[in-house]
Amino acid sequence: MAESTSVEPEKEPFRCPICLERLNIPRYLPCLHTFCEVCIQTYISSSTTRDKEDDFNIINCPVCRQQVEEPVKDISSEDWVKELPVNKWAWTMTFNPENDSMKHCMFCKREELTVLATHWCKSCAEPLCEDCKRFHTRVPILQGHKIVEISQMEKWSEAVDIEDTCVIHRGRTVDIFCKDHNDLCCGVCFANRHKRCANFDSIDAFVMSLDKDQIKDKLKLLSSLHDCITVLQEDNKRQIAVLCTSKEDICSSFANRIEEAKMYLDQAHEQWLKRFEVEHAHQTDQIEVVLDELKRFDITVTEARSMLSSVLDNGSDKQIFIIQSKVNGQILSHFNRLKSLDIWDLTESYGFDKNQLDNITDSMKFEDVILSKRPSDAPKRISVQGKSLFLGLPTSKPWLEDLDLMSSTFHKTSNSKIIVYIDDVNVVISDEDENALQSKARCKATSGSSVNVGSKAGSSCSGEL
Repeated sequence: MAESTSVEPEKEPFRCPICLERLNIPRYLPCLHTFCEVCIQTYISSSTTRDKEDDFNIINCPVCRQQVEEPVKDISSEDWVKELPVNKWAWTMTFNPENDSMKHCMFCKREELTVLATHWCKSCAEPLCEDCKRFHTRVPILQGHKIVEISQMEKWSEAVDIEDTCVIHRGRTVDIFCKDHNDLCCGVCFANRHKRCANFDSIDAFVMSLDKDQIKDKLKLLSSLHDCITVLQEDNKRQIAVLCTSKEDICSSFANRIEEAKMYLDQAHEQWLKRFEVEHAHQTDQIEVVLDELKRFDITVTEARSMLSSVLDNGSDKQIFIIQSKVNGQILSHFNRLKSLDIWDLTESYGFDKNQLDNITDSMKFEDVILSKRPSDAPKRISVQGKSLFLGLPTSKPWLEDLDLMSSTFHKTSNSKIIVYIDDVNVVISDEDENALQSKARCKATSGSSVNVGSKAGSSCSGEL
């Protein structure tokens, strides 16, 4: 392994973004974010949703929110997490070689045995005892693992020279890097997906030309980017504090205005009650006046009845006539006076205009708070800080980059029924049953492409891409 650099960033243990503790059996998602096995399993079991289009269960990475699809349809969370690759580098670095945990065989420890470790498996990234080392040599899938003696390791950096295995083809070591696709691959991946690529080489070849000074510079850039993000986080925290203060001020002011409005409503209510009381007293007094006048008229009527009854029993006919005339005149005179009084326009019932309250209650829905927004410059500031960080990295080519469909030419060559595939940029196809010419060629940076062009049945054409 190459010698360790002198640039050493903060010596912090690898921590799980979920539990914030030291990683325990670290497994990583396709986005390369690493979590404790138990933590990511719990997250999967509680956060899985169903993709409506593909009908597969999916999760979003707890850190970057990248969508991750289950490896097998309706797989359990326990099996899903076992399908996630182990981050061997983080797994190794979470151990301290000076601690007792690194002095004992991890294979035996899983069986609750305490056995002194004598070897280190670079592929498993775990210490082994002598028996487990021999077990490695007997199991076919483990026979290719590189094992070194702990006693012969001059420094810990020799132990962490870990060989990455392919996440697609298990048991195969990643040993090729394709610059066209910025992809680490094993031999099978390279044969299946990258044999048309032009810019590739073995990882060892890239390591030979590795410039550690550039890596040191990238560490500095990462530190600067971290500082930039920290400043942005502090700015956002301050903005949250400003918004919280503004919210409290607005709520307090709004509450004061509401209390003021309540006070005005209470005052208006009190004044209304007073006016109502005065009006009620006036109306009832009018009725009392009518009652009094009716009472007086009733006295006149009662006295007339008594007088007429008495004279009818004891008086002469002349007296009866005279008393009757007087009583009639008395009653008529009193009635005419009573009728002339301006007291007969009485209040029958009370009512009020409900609309005036409806107008008030209808306006009780307050308008929302006015938001004053401005575009955040965070992406721009991060882009400025990270621009140098990503310079020089190989970028993926679009798969149709080298395929010029507009310049493709086709012409009739023969009536042969033979289909000839030329493993270059030319192809000749004879198609007797379908009214179509299928011209296929592979792009340098892709796995393949196809073009369909109309032709007469039974003809044979050639295409050049």
